[in-house]
Amino acid sequence: MPNDNIFPVGITYITASLKKAGHLVDGIIYSNYDILVEKLRNNYDFVATGGLSAEYIKLKYISNIAQQANTKIIMGGGIITSEPELMSKALNVDYSIIGEGEETIIELITCIEKNENLSNVKGICYFDKGDLKITEKRSQIEDLDSIPWPDYDAFNFSKRLESMKPTDQYYYDIFDYPREYPLVASRSCPFLCTFCFHPAGNRYILQTGANCAF
Repeated sequence: MPNDNIFPVGITYITASLKKAGHLVDGIIYSNYDILVEKLRNNYDFVATGGLSAEYIKLKYISNIAQQANTKIIMGGGIITSEPELMSKALNVDYSIIGEGEETIIELITCIEKNENLSNVKGICYFDKGDLKITEKRSQIEDLDSIPWPDYDAFNFSKRLESMKPTDQYYYDIFDYPREYPLVASRSCPFLCTFCFHPAGNRYILQTGANCAF
């Protein structure tokens, strides 16, 4: 459930991983409070979302709507990873994911479904009898080729691509074509600037097996 202004490719990697694991997924781009309320009447088992600190208000709205629908909410992204305890409590989520989420969310949902011990799932926060528990840190994903390609279909990206204008891009262009779509070809950054925070971890990992034809 991402922001509608800039297409958030991160959540598409999460939905792709969920689908690969056999879960049914609906992608909803948050653009209207009432529309989201209506969508969540479909009795979902979980609402999964995330973002940066700039999206706090919208993430809070989503959390509130999920609670009204009696749906468990899973939240990740930089806003959680930077301050797991503070943001998990402020956003009132059921489960938080620290760091990369592709592997973690699968293990978390499997653990919940089997009613197993959540403390065995690395890289999460959860509430146990009112107390917030933070599990062992999860290592970065070493092989980015091991995770599925992003799931654009869940968010009807083809429609967005068809209506895309030159001014919708990060860089202005006088031409309508070629239109672009986002991919994540690396994680973290090769530098460790003191003013910067790396939600995925401090090790720079580059995807090596991507072959793209246009």
